[in-house]
Amino acid sequence: MRAVIEPLREVVDPPDLLTELVEDVLEAVIAHGDLLELPEVASTAERPRTLVYEAPPTFIVRSSGAVLLLGIAGEQNSLLPRRFERHVERRGHLRILPASIAADIVSHLDGLGFTELSEKAWLDPPMHVTARGFIDWFDRALSQEPDTGPIEGLRIIDPGSEIDYYQGRWGDAADVSGNVVARRPQRFGPDLWCYVTLEEGQPRRFLDLPIGQIRYRACDEAWRLQAAIDADGGKSQRLRIRVGASGRRTFDVFSPLPMWLARRWDAMGDRT
Repeated sequence: MRAVIEPLREVVDPPDLLTELVEDVLEAVIAHGDLLELPEVASTAERPRTLVYEAPPTFIVRSSGAVLLLGIAGEQNSLLPRRFERHVERRGHLRILPASIAADIVSHLDGLGFTELSEKAWLDPPMHVTARGFIDWFDRALSQEPDTGPIEGLRIIDPGSEIDYYQGRWGDAADVSGNVVARRPQRFGPDLWCYVTLEEGQPRRFLDLPIGQIRYRACDEAWRLQAAIDADGGKSQRLRIRVGASGRRTFDVFSPLPMWLARRWDAMGDRT
């Protein structure tokens, strides 16, 4: 990410805005499926670090007949020949072949190095469970972890904070007690997502995320867990709907969306 930010640092003001923009774009392309966030393949560590890999060129035929293009073609801009590339619609990080032309192109994609992924597999959500049931699953796993001492630099999502300002929910442990979603620093790389038991602000045990299916990222699991905690505490996450003069609807969300929700939103409309 630093390689993208540094050349543009003098162009975008303030610099923090550039960092936030790059982080948002990176999050969008990972959630969409152009990049894959996976454990390091060659690692022998008990908990290998997470790396970002290029997804192979992939296509998804939507129920509407349109085709979504995913993945990265190495150092090439596209695997599509120019006669096909000119039909691709770009909306932010999305690349779409409209239904009007897609049927004529799909039969050529296999020969061009693309692999088909079903729409169902791409949009498939995790198993349904109640908020309380989801929390109980993590609480049981956390209770089996060994005791821990102080964790320097630990930041938590305050479960008592208002849900409509995500960045403002983060802070130090202070005198908080209970099980909370948190991030803890590591020597190299981004902070790790975890679930922590606190007693008057002091960590007693922690559980690194994810603990579920490897197909979901640590942040996906953490955001879903926090949504469950909020709902169980009577403060379910919400969205705001704004209707423009043309009748176009804009949905405002106040917390990051897990990958499966972000994909469904990509399938339904445009991000702003």
